[in-house]
Amino acid sequence: QALFMSVSVTVIGVILGVLLTSLMGYVLSRREYIANGFLSILVFIPMVYSGGLVASYYINTQLFKLSDTIWALILPICVSSFNVIVCRTFFSITIPDSLIESAKIDGARQMSIYFRIVLPLSLPVLATIGLFLCFSYWNDWFQAMLYINKESLLTLQAFLNRLLTDINMLAQ
Repeated sequence: QALFMSVSVTVIGVILGVLLTSLMGYVLSRREYIANGFLSILVFIPMVYSGGLVASYYINTQLFKLSDTIWALILPICVSSFNVIVCRTFFSITIPDSLIESAKIDGARQMSIYFRIVLPLSLPVLATIGLFLCFSYWNDWFQAMLYINKESLLTLQAFLNRLLTDINMLAQ
């Protein structure tokens, strides 16, 4: 059961994380977007200054009601500021503005530009972000320790951590 939960959380988290991170990175890479500067600062500040464990715990348990759900293992790690900045930098350097403009002239909307033009050209950054997220989700036991009380929702890493803690307590 724990192995199945680890694989499920990793697969769902990587797919969702790559999609959300690349979408946010693409929006922030477009210079003509009005709120680009404000959102860039909004993404950059949490990378430097953390909100703290108590605040994130309160938001995830009381506001979003994520305790004892699989989403408590997925959503807190899903989008990181570092990954968004990597995507934004890749999109702004690699994808030329003329390509986007020509797609707009042909009548494409932003979502079709993103899915039909930008994503196929950005497989290297998507693979990199996917690898970062895969390692983050697979090695994470801390989210389960904070938010999961049901044994059926424990990931393999949280189960092994709990087992090691119990063995150490018995040895003492």
